[in-house]
Amino acid sequence: MRAILKPLFGNVPADADNLEICGTYDRRFEERDWATVWPTSGVIRWADGRIETETIWQNEHLKQCGDFNSRRSWFPRKCRGRYFNLSLFWASGYYHWICDVLTRLHMVLPRLTPDIQVILPPRMTAWQSRSLELIGLPQNQWLQYTEKRPWKVEHLFYASPVAMTGDHEAQSLQWMQGKILQACLTRREVPVGKRRLYVSRRRAAFRRIVNESELVPVLKKFNFDIIECESLSFDEQVRLFSDAAVVVGPHGAGLTNVIWCERGVKLFEIFEPGSVRRCYWSLAKTLDHDYACAIGRAVINPGGEANLEVSLDEFESALEKLICNNTNSVKLSSL
Repeated sequence: MRAILKPLFGNVPADADNLEICGTYDRRFEERDWATVWPTSGVIRWADGRIETETIWQNEHLKQCGDFNSRRSWFPRKCRGRYFNLSLFWASGYYHWICDVLTRLHMVLPRLTPDIQVILPPRMTAWQSRSLELIGLPQNQWLQYTEKRPWKVEHLFYASPVAMTGDHEAQSLQWMQGKILQACLTRREVPVGKRRLYVSRRRAAFRRIVNESELVPVLKKFNFDIIECESLSFDEQVRLFSDAAVVVGPHGAGLTNVIWCERGVKLFEIFEPGSVRRCYWSLAKTLDHDYACAIGRAVINPGGEANLEVSLDEFESALEKLICNNTNSVKLSSL
């Protein structure tokens, strides 16, 4: 099955290849001896030499795992004791950390006995550490990886990811949402859900709306606050989006924050034609939000994925439909 996107303007390219829905995984919980772990990329190799594909999503990603393909892989360090490796492929990204890594802890946390050390990826950011604190992973079990060679651990506790990256499972997503909202909002009034947020990517290296300055007067007309998520702490993002009624922005990690919104928020995602992806459509569907999208015009970007340009008239018309809710196109399509 494929995600069904009905843009308010523009057309979904016929060759868009990231719309296939793979769904949830069968949950596995097991403990094995002498597994080798590459905590940077998430690769796990069992004692029989088999690579655990689930942690890297697809076998073809293995060639992108520089730590696994390094000559240091020939000299793993033996580690006695019991461990759980938190890392998954792409876990350094905000969306993947929140939606893939944290949701995986839903069924894991109750099984992490005090003697199990949790291997954390290297170069943990402040927002990653804070999210683990809020979700309730005991800090005395954190073990940050700081080396360049893999660890061959005596006993590895393993748990499958919840779903293929880009897809979502309601129970684990709502559990993670509830844990973090409760921890962040305990000293705050109940959110009223009235703010309109435009998530800018003006500082990003790619998928920027190059004529964003032209859109600002329209956004102001509709009472949008223009925000840059990278300038906010994790707690600030959670609190800000918990008060949102409408979220608009180009495809990017900042839209992950609709997780913290009240049920029924309106999400309007704007794509560059070469990067049409299902992840926020799927996220909105799972959380019972309203979803709309549009396809801008690609603008060549020597630094990576293309940027995009958006027609001012089409953008204003789409916002008016979204705010006034006078079109069925802002409702989620069924599968």
